[in-house]
Amino acid sequence: MNDLINSNKDLSEPCYLDYVEYSEFMEWYSLEGNTQIIELSRQLRTYLNYRSSLIRGNLVNFKNENISYKTENLLKNKQKLISLSSRFVALLNNEMLREKNINKKILCLIDRVKIHHTNYDINLLKEIKVLNQKIWYILHLLSEYDLSNHRDLLKLIFKIADICCNTASIFDYALSHFYQEITKNYQQMERELIQFNHEEIFTPKKVKEDPILI
Repeated sequence: MNDLINSNKDLSEPCYLDYVEYSEFMEWYSLEGNTQIIELSRQLRTYLNYRSSLIRGNLVNFKNENISYKTENLLKNKQKLISLSSRFVALLNNEMLREKNINKKILCLIDRVKIHHTNYDINLLKEIKVLNQKIWYILHLLSEYDLSNHRDLLKLIFKIADICCNTASIFDYALSHFYQEITKNYQQMERELIQFNHEEIFTPKKVKEDPILI
């Protein structure tokens, strides 16, 4: 009981962050926290949308896999994704970044920038970060479409999302654990899609039989 009374007393007393000189810090802290919540919410919504498309696709066996892109914006965003991703992968495969692991590549580049401050490395690091943000934006847009009839596009998206998650975990340290966890989910969806392809190829088609009337 005494501990409870003392704790209430402590809460009633002004803390260091209540002082006037910390008002700007508190405002920044609030904005930063709000930004992170919005980003986490967006990322979770994007993942769940893709999970829904994958589930719907599996339910209908991706029967209309080769359906044409009737939505012009969907086709445009797909083309943007391919274009940005090609450039992004090319930067990550830069001959100066010899590490095979994406995280190690970027960390090595960051260390190199800190030590040498060369314009080439700085510009390379900036472009990787900017491209990662642009790709995420396209991934968010694409997730709002029903992609259950576009298996190849989903496969591409899962691979790119995996790379972007690893990259984001380096640039946004506060959310690094979240990105590491959601990476596993995108990898799992890619495995499920590959497994479905495998089963579809090696499972003989069943002949549809007329229902037995009792």
